[in-house]
Amino acid sequence: MDELQKAQERVRKLEAEAAADKAKIETFERSTKEREEADAKAKVKTARETVIARFEKAVKDDVITPGQRDQFTKLLNVDDDDAVLKISTDSIEALLKESGGKMFTKAQTKEHQDDRTEADAGSELTTKAYEIMNNSNGNMSFDRALSQAMKANPELAKEHIADKVHVA
Repeated sequence: MDELQKAQERVRKLEAEAAADKAKIETFERSTKEREEADAKAKVKTARETVIARFEKAVKDDVITPGQRDQFTKLLNVDDDDAVLKISTDSIEALLKESGGKMFTKAQTKEHQDDRTEADAGSELTTKAYEIMNNSNGNMSFDRALSQAMKANPELAKEHIADKVHVA
């Protein structure tokens, strides 16, 4: 009986150690999950702030208007956590490059605003490309989306390409 009691005591001891280890594992898994969630939230917050700050700077530098900023942030779906993580700085810069410095001033007349320019065709194609990208849930590059936008709007594409040729 003495050995039986020793064996039972060892079993109880091992069961207690196993329970303690299981509690440690659960605590570790819970803290890891909490840390991962906090990291994910921080990434989303940083990405959103970066995108918004870049557009704010573009507004301050008179590259785009506040209305364009609002339109671009809506097109890029900045309020969606998954979408904001997929926005690349190259996409933002391409968007700003296409629209930058090409806005109408208050001094321009309605007659001049109705005239189509390279900036208008390029901006419209860029806007359409970002709409296509948004509809693909960020699974498409800007270049591919722009190509699709040009195929879907051949007159606009011709005008944009013709204006670029005349500029060069």
